[in-house]
Amino acid sequence: MVRSFALVYVEMGLPRAPPAEQIAAVPLLLRGISSRPAQHRAVVLRVVVTALAQLQPSPGGSYNQLVVTGSSTGDGSSSSSSAVTTASLLPPDQADRQLFLNHALKLLLYQRPSSSNKPSNATPLGMASAAIAAATGAAAADATATPPSPPPAGLSSSDVAMLEEKGVPTKEQLIKQKLGMLALLVGAAAGMPGNTAAAAAAAAATKPTGTADASAAIAQSAG
Repeated sequence: MVRSFALVYVEMGLPRAPPAEQIAAVPLLLRGISSRPAQHRAVVLRVVVTALAQLQPSPGGSYNQLVVTGSSTGDGSSSSSSAVTTASLLPPDQADRQLFLNHALKLLLYQRPSSSNKPSNATPLGMASAAIAAATGAAAADATATPPSPPPAGLSSSDVAMLEEKGVPTKEQLIKQKLGMLALLVGAAAGMPGNTAAAAAAAAATKPTGTADASAAIAQSAG
């Protein structure tokens, strides 16, 4: 019970903390997450995703080093505390890491609901159904109600419900969350011994054109 209340306050307060402090809390939050109740996991993962949205690749830096946006010194230059390594953010425990990576995949597959994906009743069949319902005394709301949109490919309805538990993220929020997650995952993959392909991809992602391309692709999928 006490831990549940503590997590509620963490979810409320951590997004108001400086970006560097949010990132510093990520390893602590992910530690032991696989052994926590499902409700606690959901809260922790929401907080972590929000914090990781502060990350971006380090321009011209090492593939496994990221920059915390908004962390700067008084003269406007980046401070030394704004840099963070990918290895320090991922949980060392295999079960914890697997659970986090599963959630990361769901986040990357998630797309905001689009009105263009929902069936429209402004069709002859839809209007005929509404007319019949009105004639038979059925509720017009029932006749015009549309079924929910199917979940994005690779996700279940429960996955979408979990990702939207606190509301549908805005397009800007979703883009930042996905870019932060990608920066972490690409850097971590590139840091694996012998993974030269991922290292090359991470190096390309630190270039302005690479970051811009990734942002454009995510923005398109975010809807």
